[in-house]
Amino acid sequence: RSSMKVVLLFIAITILGCKSDFNFNGIKLQIEKRKLSNGIEVIFEPNKTFKSVSYQVWVRAGSSHEKMGRTGVANLLQKLMYTGSEKKYYEELAKTGVSFGWETTRDGSLYWNVLLPDYLQQTIEADGRRFKNFLFSDDEFKTQKQIAIERRLLKIDQDPKLVMKEELLALIYNNHPYAHVERGRVQDIFNLKKKDIISYYKRYYHPENIYIVVSGDIDPDKTFEWIKKSYGNWSTHKKAKKRRKKRLKRQKSEYRKAMSLNTQLEQVFIAYPTVDIRDKDVHAVDILSDLMFRSKGSLVNKNLLNENIIVDYYGFSYTPIQRGYLIFYAKGALGVSTEEIEKAYYDILHSVQLNGISEKTLNIIKNELIFNYIDNFTTSHKTAKFLGVVNLLLGDLHEVESDFKAYLEVTPEDIKKVANKYFNPNRRSVVVLKNTGENK
Repeated sequence: RSSMKVVLLFIAITILGCKSDFNFNGIKLQIEKRKLSNGIEVIFEPNKTFKSVSYQVWVRAGSSHEKMGRTGVANLLQKLMYTGSEKKYYEELAKTGVSFGWETTRDGSLYWNVLLPDYLQQTIEADGRRFKNFLFSDDEFKTQKQIAIERRLLKIDQDPKLVMKEELLALIYNNHPYAHVERGRVQDIFNLKKKDIISYYKRYYHPENIYIVVSGDIDPDKTFEWIKKSYGNWSTHKKAKKRRKKRLKRQKSEYRKAMSLNTQLEQVFIAYPTVDIRDKDVHAVDILSDLMFRSKGSLVNKNLLNENIIVDYYGFSYTPIQRGYLIFYAKGALGVSTEEIEKAYYDILHSVQLNGISEKTLNIIKNELIFNYIDNFTTSHKTAKFLGVVNLLLGDLHEVESDFKAYLEVTPEDIKKVANKYFNPNRRSVVVLKNTGENK
């Protein structure tokens, strides 16, 4: 299941102006949203039960906002944010035990900090300086670019599973920007120029495209004043013309790619296009994904892993802003071919299409989702990320209540319906890794 959807479950919400009170199973959150005059939104979740503070800056732009042939820009820009004028500050901050880092997704970019309350003000000030005055030298650019290339070559391009997944995304999304991998492709990174980083920054790093989330042991009034002082004088620079979203083409036949390697265990990726986060079927699709993959009693675990057809697997439902997919990966047991794995998997899907699931099984899955949901509020960092993801994908915390109710209202008939609607052989994409035979 996509982490972007897990966080949206089982929550009751009462809206009070710009403040929201959340209360579920003893979890109480007081959420407040404010806005600077230049457009930056700030979301607060003051919680004295946490002794730490999570301070996050979100940019509504990720790898899908890159130009074709320029993949890797979003991630490389994030790395350069830590090597410019504020490099020494973050090096000193790391010595105090503070954690910080970044994440690049297709739809957004996240900068996060987990720190003690005493370091919050100076971290806000440092972040404000680097976001407003993004500077990096030619040497820093060359160094980080080379590091990015080496990581690709050593960590990703040498891992068959990761290479297969990227080939799968290329099949699913073809020439659509969602096919862009977060870390970029080697040839694209190699061709990147400093001006590509600056151009992306100028287009997407401006106040109206940024929001901040702060959770933990904080005083919202003081924190807002610090943020206003650091970011309030950041004016929106001239933005490029708004990009038109590229439509995803409807798939009419199976996409398939075969790869070969000197390996004893064959592997396969299978994906079906499904829905975006606002589609009415999204809740049933997510629960179907849990039925297939997540629990020890999942259908794949029971029918493939326990039957020694496969030795490893994972699967999830990915539902971003544009159309997502349901993905399955498996590594076959010794002597088991990808054809055998595929047949066993398709048999499971066919069974769900014919028979659906029982009310009892559905309730078990819903109870597991509740426990997964509660885990999102065990730390200040997880809580802030929950709020950040909701704001990125749905745009408004007010929508969480209806989203919550929709999960509770999913029926066995809904599961059967989406299984028949989306598990169409003519719309699936498959990447297989075959044994070359040298180990036989």
